Amino acid sequence: MKQNIAIVGSGFLGMTLAMRYADAGAKVTLFESAAEIGGLASVWEIGDIVWDKHYHVVLASDRHTRNIIEEIGLGDEFRWVETKTGFYTDGELLSMSDTMEFLKFKPLDIISKLRLGATIFYASKVKDWKRLEKITVEKWLTKLSGKKTFEKMWKPLLKAKLGEAYKETAASFIWATIQRMYSARNSGMKREMFGYVRGGYARVLERFGEVLVEKGVEIRLNSRVDKIERLDSGKVRVTPAAARRHKDVKPKIVPQKTKYAKYQTAAVTAPGFSAGFMTEPNPAKPTVRQFPRNGSSDIFDRVILTCPSNVAAKMLPQLEKTERQDLESISYQGIVCASVLMKCSLSNYYVTNITDDTPFTGIIEMSAIVDKREFNGNALIYLPRYVAPDDELFDKTDEEIERYFLNGLEQMYPHFRKKDVVAFKISRVRQVFPIPTVRYSEGLSPMKSSVEGVHIVNSSHIVNGTLNINETVALAENFFSHFLAFLKERNLKITFFIVGQDAALEKNRAAIRSIYDAGHEIANHSFNHEPWLHLYSRDEIVEEFEKTETAIESITGTRPVGFRGPGFSLSPTVIDVLGERGYEYDCSTLPTYVAPLARAFYFLKSPKMSTEEKEKLKKLFGKFSDGFQTLKPHFVETAGKSLVEIPVTTFPIVKTPIHATYLLYLSAFSPLAAKAYWRTAVAACSLTGVQPSLLLHPLDFLSGDDIAELKFFPGMNMPSAKKLNMLSDLLCTYTDKFDVIDMGKHARLFRSNAPAGLPQHEALL
Repeated sequence: MKQNIAIVGSGFLGMTLAMRYADAGAKVTLFESAAEIGGLASVWEIGDIVWDKHYHVVLASDRHTRNIIEEIGLGDEFRWVETKTGFYTDGELLSMSDTMEFLKFKPLDIISKLRLGATIFYASKVKDWKRLEKITVEKWLTKLSGKKTFEKMWKPLLKAKLGEAYKETAASFIWATIQRMYSARNSGMKREMFGYVRGGYARVLERFGEVLVEKGVEIRLNSRVDKIERLDSGKVRVTPAAARRHKDVKPKIVPQKTKYAKYQTAAVTAPGFSAGFMTEPNPAKPTVRQFPRNGSSDIFDRVILTCPSNVAAKMLPQLEKTERQDLESISYQGIVCASVLMKCSLSNYYVTNITDDTPFTGIIEMSAIVDKREFNGNALIYLPRYVAPDDELFDKTDEEIERYFLNGLEQMYPHFRKKDVVAFKISRVRQVFPIPTVRYSEGLSPMKSSVEGVHIVNSSHIVNGTLNINETVALAENFFSHFLAFLKERNLKITFFIVGQDAALEKNRAAIRSIYDAGHEIANHSFNHEPWLHLYSRDEIVEEFEKTETAIESITGTRPVGFRGPGFSLSPTVIDVLGERGYEYDCSTLPTYVAPLARAFYFLKSPKMSTEEKEKLKKLFGKFSDGFQTLKPHFVETAGKSLVEIPVTTFPIVKTPIHATYLLYLSAFSPLAAKAYWRTAVAACSLTGVQPSLLLHPLDFLSGDDIAELKFFPGMNMPSAKKLNMLSDLLCTYTDKFDVIDMGKHARLFRSNAPAGLPQHEALL
């Protein structure tokens, strides 16, 4: 039976999740309180054009955004432009778009400029963002750039984005900003190239909405959710607020026609509801009235909220008290953003950073990137002012804000005339992004809420990046597939050992294919995953291999060439069969002295076992003498051919395990001890010429709350969010020291380099 999933919020996060779950075969309903999809990326009419409500740009390094736009069929519509950056300082507009302009920048002396440049370069090379989360951005930048530079440059820029909250903000905030901008120059284009899709996000959203409708996603606009409750049946009920509709509207197909596309959207789901994106009734018009929704049909297996944390808390009366407090304690920064359509440009800078006191905190000239023909020959400028959610600016009228902002432009640009303004429109959003305070991630509630079946996934979970569309799409991908997204973000290609009976299930085929399509190797992990494979007869072993190979090949079109025995079970017969069937490598050996202890722990924590079961498992994880085995790849002669044996790496000499599972278990007691142990093990591998094979398990990405039956496994008492942070730190150490490749490639390199072996800086997963 299909899973029935509700997603609250139709920003890029919610839409990406909706598409992924629909592709996985789920029935998806998307609730949106506004009259259009897109969230902060939504669009509106200004003058005679339709464009983004807030300023957005795609960097060359924004691969998540680029991938999703390519996936919906608009990849060929990108336009890339080299940009320029300006600064308004001491009443003067200056350029800072290249090295020479930076060196000529008058507001800073040569020492300050050198320290500023060194700070940016250093921040671009830092990998350990968790360390920066423990120090304020003011303290960190003052230490690196000096007090003078901080007061003149950094402080005004921080206040422009964060207000007085900059004093509590962690240094990881500016690190993430520098990382993103620096990556734009190092993404292959070697210049600061910014991009947009022809037609803007109006075109992207209309196509994204069409794709969702084609995939069967039901989109409910003007549908604010009041309450979400878990029922005794285990299902989750979503109760929407009273809906708005035209009195005389009946269900129908709503045609959509824009500058770039014409198509039919889904039938309305209730009178007045459609999957159209700018066609919902205006609730202020007299032809619109409220009517209650029938909540009996709004029952789901799972609900995912993508709205701000405090909004989510209000919808969930069953939340645990401490979790509610955590969600409500997150501080957000808001924005009042004016879109100004005018006859003339202000400058040739896409971004003008402002360090003086002006009504707005920056100037973004979209027409410095976008062809003016998109704006009917006009210039489009955004004037943002980031403020606290309770700032009095939110309560000023549009006329007051327009007068205030345009007076500011007149003071900055002598050539600007108010008569040149074609249209002026204001967006107010009280909660745009959470303030990343010191040690922010340590107090963050997990995505899985205390209400079973309900997840909260929003911008508060962007802990090592800045809020932008690329990060929200990445967040959705990461939530949907912890493991694949985790590897993709780090550009790692590894080997997945797949159990045959899992591959044989129809529901798993798409997931396995996605692993293969992502460039990872698929290898054989037996069919039944019974850790007493060494007790099987030859015919039984052959059957295990045949069934698994058939299942995997039917999905990928390729037969596996590698094998790992479940529970490290291995026998001479297994080796012979591997050789006969043309396998290239095996990695079922675990050279460690502590296998009996691990087995005893498993017996102690597992449910009561029969004598027969214990007899079968008596060799689980191996025996004490396995500790004397080599850690280096070597050949094993079989009846058919020589096989490369790649042991699972343990700590050289002492042979204690260094699996991710063991490291996570240790980190539950002392993260510092776990990291020190891991770094020492990696250093020992390098010194002894061992190319380390790191064993990861799906449980390393999950917690006991995700799979209650496996809470007894090591490390399962740790929240999955903390696990991912710890794994990220471990892999940073790993990839800094070694080049990571998959098992198959490692085996082939070993064979081609035998007998000398491989260079010492090759590693594998």
